[in-house]
Amino acid sequence: MKKAFNIIENDVKLEKVIVVDDIYTTGSTMDEVSGVLKAAGVKEIYFIALACGAGI
Repeated sequence: MKKAFNIIENDVKLEKVIVVDDIYTTGSTMDEVSGVLKAAGVKEIYFIALACGAGI
């Protein structure tokens, strides 16, 4: 997931974001997306996963 997400310019100046993912397995998607969003100035990030992988 490293460098899979990028924000070129935060024109809207988002402060709160909800990220929806289809399945939560290791959490690497949420970790990577939250790092990019925080670096862009987002103050609050919420995650919703529709399903969890086996063994979680």
